[in-house]
This record gives sequence, C-alpha cells and structure tokens, in this order.
Amino acid sequence: MQKHNYNKSILTNYNLQDTLLGGQAFCFDFYNEWFYGFTQNRIIKLKQEKNNLFWQTFPKKDDFDFLQKYLKLNVNYNEILKTISKDSHVINAIKKYPNLRLLNQDFEQTLLSYIISSNNTIKNIRKSVRLL
Repeated sequence: MQKHNYNKSILTNYNLQDTLLGGQAFCFDFYNEWFYGFTQNRIIKLKQEKNNLFWQTFPKKDDFDFLQKYLKLNVNYNEILKTISKDSHVINAIKKYPNLRLLNQDFEQTLLSYIISSNNTIKNIRKSVRLL
C-alpha cells in the first residue's frame, strides 16, 4: 500500500486557482494537478478537490498553523462578504471572482513583487521573483 505524504483538510468558499495564480502572489505554479509555491521560509504543495484541500509544507512538515495563517483559513469569509457588499462595483467583482481570497504574504516578498510588477506581465513577474 502506498503511503501519501500529504494532509487533508476541509476547504469551503475558496477558489485556490484564482487566489494563487490570479496576480496577487507570484510564487506559485500549477504542475500535474498540484500548486507548488514558496515563501521566505517555506515550500508549499497544495491541491483542491471540491471542498477538500490536500497539502504539505516543507521544511517544517505538516505545519497547519502556518498554512492556516497564510491561506487565511480561519477568517469568516461570509462575514467579510456581508461587510463589503455595499457597493455595486464590489458586488459585481464578488460575482465575477467568487471565493477569491487574500493571502497573508511576507511583507518583503510582497514589496519586491510590487516593485518588479511595474509595466510587466504576470509571467515575467513570476520569472523575476524566482531569479531573485
């Protein structure tokens, strides 16, 4: 019997693809049905299947506290939507990108990505972040 080296958690109201590849983070790639990404001190492997999240963190293995904070899994998404849905532009954006979430990224990585992003494409920003 093959032993899997990943964890499984419930993931509701979350669009992992839009969140990781939509332009707010430039450190994730999608390969062979998995998202692979990095922060200053972690490598993350993620896969979403309906309401299930399969995941692993490296070098600290099984670090759910880190993952929960990074993906903001402990945030009440419905309460946020209720609070911000007071403007027609926001309501339309929520309809267009349902379950898009904000990530809790490292400040330095976010700042460098922002500086690199000037007059650049997402593909080129990702490449530049990796070269750094």
